[in-house]
Amino acid sequence: MIVKKEIFINIDILDLENLIRNCVHDEIQKIVKNNENSELMKAIEVCEYLKISKVTLFKWMRKGKIIGYHLGTRLFFKRSEIVNALIEWSSKNG
Repeated sequence: MIVKKEIFINIDILDLENLIRNCVHDEIQKIVKNNENSELMKAIEVCEYLKISKVTLFKWMRKGKIIGYHLGTRLFFKRSEIVNALIEWSSKNG
């Protein structure tokens, strides 16, 4: 039999929201750091990789050529999708 322990505390709703927000933010940062070298790329990294400007990157996003993912206020791209898009474009234009 598992004994469930309950703790009751008084906490202001704003403090609770901030606590939850900070915990989620910390977990997202851990995920981003773990994936930074492998799967997720920042917008600036994609621009450097493709040798394009941010304006071009955002135009391609609007046209659906590249998909961006928002984590909070940050924008990330999947490296595998960038590589696949390059392969697709080269086969169409080659």
